[in-house]
Amino acid sequence: MQTIENNPATAHLFPELRDLLLSGKLISAAVYDRCEQQAMMHGLSIEEYLYKSGLVPHKILQQAIAISQNLSLEFVDGKAINNPYYVKQTLCETNGYNLIENYKPLNEIYSSNLESPHTKFATARDFRDLFIRQNKDLLIHQSVHFLADKTPNLAAKFGMHIGQKIVVIGLLFAVIMATIIWPEFSYYYISIILSCVFLFASSVKVYSLFLPKTANIRAKPSQEDGTHLDVVVDKLPIYSILVPLFKEEKLIKQLTSNLLKLNYPHSKLDIKLLFEQEDKATIAAAKRLNLPECFEFIIVPPHELQTKPRAMNFALPFVCGEYVTIYDAEDKPASDQLLKAVDRFKHGDDKLACLQASLEIENWNENWMARHFFIEYATLFNHFLPALEWLGIPLPLGGTSNHFKVDILRKIGAWDAHNVTEDADLGIRLTLCGYHSCVLNSITLEEANHRLIPWFKQRTRWLKGWLQTIIVHSRHPLNLYRAIGPLRFAGFLSLMMGMLFSSLLHPLIFVMPFVIYYTFDLVSVMNSTLHMSLFLLSFSTLIIGYGAVLCSNYQALAEFRRWRLLLTLLTAPIYWLLVSLAAWLAIREYIKNPFYWAKTEHGVSQYLNDQAAE
Repeated sequence: MQTIENNPATAHLFPELRDLLLSGKLISAAVYDRCEQQAMMHGLSIEEYLYKSGLVPHKILQQAIAISQNLSLEFVDGKAINNPYYVKQTLCETNGYNLIENYKPLNEIYSSNLESPHTKFATARDFRDLFIRQNKDLLIHQSVHFLADKTPNLAAKFGMHIGQKIVVIGLLFAVIMATIIWPEFSYYYISIILSCVFLFASSVKVYSLFLPKTANIRAKPSQEDGTHLDVVVDKLPIYSILVPLFKEEKLIKQLTSNLLKLNYPHSKLDIKLLFEQEDKATIAAAKRLNLPECFEFIIVPPHELQTKPRAMNFALPFVCGEYVTIYDAEDKPASDQLLKAVDRFKHGDDKLACLQASLEIENWNENWMARHFFIEYATLFNHFLPALEWLGIPLPLGGTSNHFKVDILRKIGAWDAHNVTEDADLGIRLTLCGYHSCVLNSITLEEANHRLIPWFKQRTRWLKGWLQTIIVHSRHPLNLYRAIGPLRFAGFLSLMMGMLFSSLLHPLIFVMPFVIYYTFDLVSVMNSTLHMSLFLLSFSTLIIGYGAVLCSNYQALAEFRRWRLLLTLLTAPIYWLLVSLAAWLAIREYIKNPFYWAKTEHGVSQYLNDQAAE
């Protein structure tokens, strides 16, 4: 029998199927004829198209095909399978991952090697469930420890190495002793150190002010429907989507609706909703939706480490697509985002491993914190990340709407389950392994975390993850230095260490000019070249740092034409003080509970809820 892969334009593998489906009133003639046209357009047989689209339930379709082939098939579910010898199931091992080959029931069940006239079989998902049960411990271990087992020097699991601890303790001891022995001198070196840290952190921000957006974002602009993209529908690859979910029963209907709005053939979508086993409410809510066959549920077994990257690692062996992207429960991606990603990958080089779409806050005018969240994201995704891409500095990826080549993602060890900002770490690890990431000219709408206490929990987790990432990639900094060169390495230090330490030390740099001024009388300051130089250095650092950020914020608001938010910029120092407090909370949490994942609650925006109800 000729397989679909050998002849993708085959109209029918089983000619009698049409009459069987129509006589059983399982599908109308008009719908069948439309499906036949769509199947040929997508390079599939009608049977494969019906299977993937879910227009006819899998088991009914299989039964109809079996009747057309004079076979009597007995259905069993995965729980009843003990020895699945009767259907080809290929297991392979690639880079430590046990992978199930994309199961092709229409090509394999009715092949010439089936000698028995009475055959028991199960669906592909039954086999997946069987595989999970038989290899549960291995899958759990790999989802948690694979990176640590493969490349321990790049895993957050092991925390600070002894050498790093010695350096940190030594520096703290030196600062304390110098302050005790030369208390007056402490003003000088503290002022100089703080100024250097802040100027270093501001360097990339200053650079981003002078980089044209057209030079930053190299993805081709296109219409919302994707019709102007250089893609051919019948040659589109299977695209996988992973959506980690936990306590998201309120948003599951909205989420699936948003995913179904993606302008991509459903027959080539592989959407995997990832549920924690204990989250019965979300699982039940999803089951009530009666979703199309492109959706698949994966139940992640419990483990003491309960993080988003662990869930994604658990699901990765079952991903069928050439590309995979990650979405959160509240995400509303642009309808052409997958088409744009395919087009961008197609025109990129072999080392292009990841594309990061822009995240935009939808409930931006909900309150003061939501407005600052919008300003942050607008600046980050429209100025800062494009500047990093242009400079060749590793991109700290966002936790959602990043698109990967699946083979490269598996090759480098996927996500670090112990890193609570696995996205930032992954962007740097891709660079270490010789790959690079780019900005994708597409938008995903998100909900701002606009309540104070949840905001602190989320921001503390983010900054704790940045600290984890700094610790991991400062174990052997020469490796990254050799991989990207001196200038880009300096930019990386400015990005990672500057961002974290500037947040930690922000209150000090704000008060240092006044400390110096009031510690010494005015005449002393004016007459002393050293004192005056330190005062001017601290004051200039404050102006340059604030100025670079505020100018970037202004540019971002101008692009969005959100002029009403200009007044919000005047309160930015207050917002940055909150970020500083979150940074210190992150240090505390890293010491006490380094791998704790503070869950962000979604679906709490009154503005978005009212909008959805209209």
